[in-house]
Amino acid sequence: MCIERDIDFGRPRRMRCGRCGHEELVSHDWMESWEQGNELCPECGIDCTEEDRARPTYDPDDPAIVDHQVLRMFWYHTSTIPDWPQKEFDPREKLTPETIQRMTRMCGAGAVDRWVERQKSKALHVGTYEAAIENMLRRMGDQPEGDAPFYLYRVVLDDAVGIEPGVHREPTNWVGDAQPEKFLNPGHSVYRYINEHEDEGSISLALTADAIDSVSGIQIPVATKTPARKKQRLATWQDVQLKVKEASVPDRVQSRLAGAFRDVSASNTDHLNLDLLDGLVDLIQNPSHILTLLDSVEPRQV
Repeated sequence: MCIERDIDFGRPRRMRCGRCGHEELVSHDWMESWEQGNELCPECGIDCTEEDRARPTYDPDDPAIVDHQVLRMFWYHTSTIPDWPQKEFDPREKLTPETIQRMTRMCGAGAVDRWVERQKSKALHVGTYEAAIENMLRRMGDQPEGDAPFYLYRVVLDDAVGIEPGVHREPTNWVGDAQPEKFLNPGHSVYRYINEHEDEGSISLALTADAIDSVSGIQIPVATKTPARKKQRLATWQDVQLKVKEASVPDRVQSRLAGAFRDVSASNTDHLNLDLLDGLVDLIQNPSHILTLLDSVEPRQV
C-alpha cells in the first residue's frame, strides 16, 4: 500500500542561501517580499538579484530523500493527455507544415526526425499533489492548452527501479525538457530534484517511463455540488480575486488560481463560469474529495 502524504498548500517554506548556507523556514509573505528585493539573507546580506541567492530547498525530514520511501509513495502529474503516459505517440502531429519547413531550414536535413526522437525519449515528471495542481494552474494561465481538459494522475512507481543518489537541482533546459541520458547513470530510472517553481521546496522526480508501474486518472476540475444559480456577468479581475480570497485559498496560490481562471475565461465575454472557479478552488481546499475519486478508479498498468 502506497503512502499518501499530508497535503498543505499553505505550509511555510524552507529557504537556503547559496552563498553562506543559512537555512530557515519562512512565511509566504516573506517569500513574496524577497522576490521583490525587499528582504536580505540574515547571515550574509545578499538579496534576490545575486546568482547564489537563497532558493527553496527540501525539508530534511522529507521522506522522499529515503530511497525505499520514494517507491512507496503516491506521486502526481497533471496533463491534457487523456491516456498519459502514452507508449505510442507521434510528436509530428503537433507540428504545422510551416514549422517543419522552418526547422529544416534553420537546423538542416533531419532536424524534425531528431526533434521527434528527443520528444519521445525525454523524461517524465511527477511530484506532490500540490506541485501537480500548481503546474496545471500555470499552464492554464500561460500556455495555449489552457482551455483544454486537464487530467490528474496518481502514479505508483515500480518497486524495483534504481534511484539516482542525492537530491539535485532541476535538470530541465530552457523549454522545460530533460533528456535522461544527461543526468541518469546506467541502472537508474529516477532522479530527485528540488522543485523551485511549484510547491516550492518539495521534491519532484524526473524519470523514464519504465519506472512507472501504474496510474489512476480523473478529469479535473471536478464538478462541485453547488446549488443551482443564475449565471452572472463576467467579473472584473478584482472580483475574481475577492471570490478566491473569500474561499480561504492560501495566499501563495491565490494569484495563481485567479490568474488561471481569468485567462481561461478571457474568451468568454458574456458570463463568468462559476462552476469552473468552484472546481479549481475545490482542488486546493478539499483535496480529500479528489483523492477519494482517485481511489475509485481502477489503476492502469503502464
